[in-house]
Amino acid sequence: MTSENAYRDLADRVEGATVAALVLDEAVGLVFFDGAKTDVTGIIQIGQIERRPFRVPAYSASLDAARSLVPEPGKWSITSGTRGGWEAAVWLVDGLALDWRTAATPALALTAAALRAHAARIGRVG
Repeated sequence: MTSENAYRDLADRVEGATVAALVLDEAVGLVFFDGAKTDVTGIIQIGQIERRPFRVPAYSASLDAARSLVPEPGKWSITSGTRGGWEAAVWLVDGLALDWRTAATPALALTAAALRAHAARIGRVG
């Protein structure tokens, strides 16, 4: 299982990014598919779970891909930032409130907020 700190560290990287990047998408994919391996083209191989490789979704560029990271049951919101950039928050129906996160694009902001939601959930359970 991926650690709370791994999610938080990656969220920090995503929040600091200025543009979407395959290297970020790969890092996000590897956090969610613990133990997976990737090659230089963004293809993930998940060993015994999935024998066929697949392309990493563009989490850092696509709101649809970023939305897929929001833990269920969860809700999310995105707005333009007060100091530039974009802000996103993810909160869970079971009462876990998260702060707003700022990033350069809506997809980056939502990806970072979703990563922090996963970290917070692990912190509550573990």
